[in-house]
Amino acid sequence: RCIWAELPDNFAASIPSTVPIATQAADRNDYILHPASGEVLHPSSMERLEQLRSNHGDSYTALIVLSDGLNALALTSDDQAKSLLEQLESELKESGIRVAPDRILIRAGRVRAGYRIGELMFGGRSGPMHLLHVIGERPGSGHRTLSIYITTADGEAWGKPSAIDHNITKVVS
Repeated sequence: RCIWAELPDNFAASIPSTVPIATQAADRNDYILHPASGEVLHPSSMERLEQLRSNHGDSYTALIVLSDGLNALALTSDDQAKSLLEQLESELKESGIRVAPDRILIRAGRVRAGYRIGELMFGGRSGPMHLLHVIGERPGSGHRTLSIYITTADGEAWGKPSAIDHNITKVVS
């Protein structure tokens, strides 16, 4: 049930300041059967992200991304994603990290789709940039598990296509 569940159409509206984007997965079936389709951003989503970067400039050093992953129910159950985001943003701000005003929501998104977002949003900037990717995981475990993939790299590294990957990312489940 978890692996085939999809985010409701109104989910993005339920979390303030959320910008929905998509990968190249045609639908949930394509996403599950062809994992690479959930790692590549749709061209229209890339344009939308470039516009966001243009709008906000260098005003932030951290970006929060949400993805349905392999368990969309983990994001939608009991408002846990919403309460996690509030606490996460509060703690980041308390530690002096400037969080982007918009959260990015990826439908049919895998972890590597988040890295592609980081490339677009952080590439060429100076100093450490932080991508926090909250994703639904562990389908079939009976739990509604969210993980946060935390990646920090400088703008030069983010600017190299496909240079950022799991090897420099920490995960908290």
